[in-house]
Amino acid sequence: MTGELPDMQPDKIPITSLDRVLNEWVETQGLWHDVSDDDVAVLRSRLIAREENIKTILAVAGRQFALPSEVVAEVLAQVGLGEPLDQATRNLIHDRYQDAVNKIVSDNEASRHRRDQA
Repeated sequence: MTGELPDMQPDKIPITSLDRVLNEWVETQGLWHDVSDDDVAVLRSRLIAREENIKTILAVAGRQFALPSEVVAEVLAQVGLGEPLDQATRNLIHDRYQDAVNKIVSDNEASRHRRDQA
């Protein structure tokens, strides 16, 4: 087991970035209205706040279902909700996720070994 989430890779599930959505919105609105940079900044801020709230709700749901926080963080990082993560933070989340998955695999193998020995 490699600790990867093959079905969750961004190249397999297309997720439109918030910036792309905003750019498309500006282009569409620009056909009928003048859209100022301030208008875009306000909309972006509101959408980011909404996504941050969604991330919080999903993290709480993960804890309620006893999912390791590292797994929830990795999935949320792959989905890309909220403020974009810098590369160092993204790498840290992924490394912690890998460590957690490796520990789960190791614990399961040890448990299976003990069961087989009994």
